Amino acid sequence: MPSSSLLARLAQPAAAASARRDRGALLRSIVANLQNVLNSRIGSAAAQMDLGTPSPHEIAAHFPASIGHLQLAIRACIQRYEPRLRSVEVVFVETSRASLMLHFQISARLAGDLHEELLFRTTVDAAGRVSLQA
Repeated sequence: MPSSSLLARLAQPAAAASARRDRGALLRSIVANLQNVLNSRIGSAAAQMDLGTPSPHEIAAHFPASIGHLQLAIRACIQRYEPRLRSVEVVFVETSRASLMLHFQISARLAGDLHEELLFRTTVDAAGRVSLQA
């Protein structure tokens, strides 16, 4: 099974070893990492200028055309910054126009031997905050 994130392994090496054997811990680690990287803004990390997603102001300024741009940015960010996932697809899920949230479904496969398919429900609120549920 794929390993936990580098930061998790450095912070708690013994816990990281058991996480490789525990699917629930692996999923929690992936979700936590995705929330961290997707809640970063492009250009905010000097060492990795492509880390994150566009600012909510950028999305709002070109809405609804920016939905496709956000969808591609989410996919690119996951592909680059979550190596435990492969075959990442991000699909916009239409909801009520009255809602100030955007919803996406992310599907991916675990890297490594299992290739298990995972689905994440993703919400982007009006402030640009991304939340995920496995």
